[in-house]
Amino acid sequence: AYTSCCALRLARFNVAGHAAEMDKSYPPGRPPSVPKIVLNNFLRRKLYFQGVPAPVAAAYALTPMILHFSALSRQVGAVGDAGAWAIGRRGTVAVLIATALLMVSPFPTFSSKMFKTSAADSHLRSRGALQRVAKATIGVVLAVGFWKFPFDGVLLLNLGHFVSIPLAAIVYNQFAEAERRD
Repeated sequence: AYTSCCALRLARFNVAGHAAEMDKSYPPGRPPSVPKIVLNNFLRRKLYFQGVPAPVAAAYALTPMILHFSALSRQVGAVGDAGAWAIGRRGTVAVLIATALLMVSPFPTFSSKMFKTSAADSHLRSRGALQRVAKATIGVVLAVGFWKFPFDGVLLLNLGHFVSIPLAAIVYNQFAEAERRD
């Protein structure tokens, strides 16, 4: 079931033409400021994913294993311990089924391409020295954190994305507009 839903998710993304839409840039001329572009991207329905993307779903599917190896499980108990919070085989099956359903669901989810300001833009490109220093500092802190606690870092990323799903649905339904046809 999981692999079938993954194939359906990828096929829907390719057929719907979202890949091309996400790479569109602004018309020639003086581009608007970066905050205006990012806000505009959040308000464009075409830039939202439909369902959980396959790479994120893969991380969701690995959550039971990640929970087992997490430093957190040493603190609160592992699978088989009395009163443990970690999940066993049935929980793993439930996670896989829930992940498969989230992949093929119509729920809108945020895309990192919403932060791009043009098709040629990169998430790593900085516009000034202060931004370069800030990005380098954040990169070093994240690298050290993932080096010391890799499984806990992935758990936090999974939790952050999972919490963003209802937020994306609210923004999508309340504020985002469909593309106008001229």
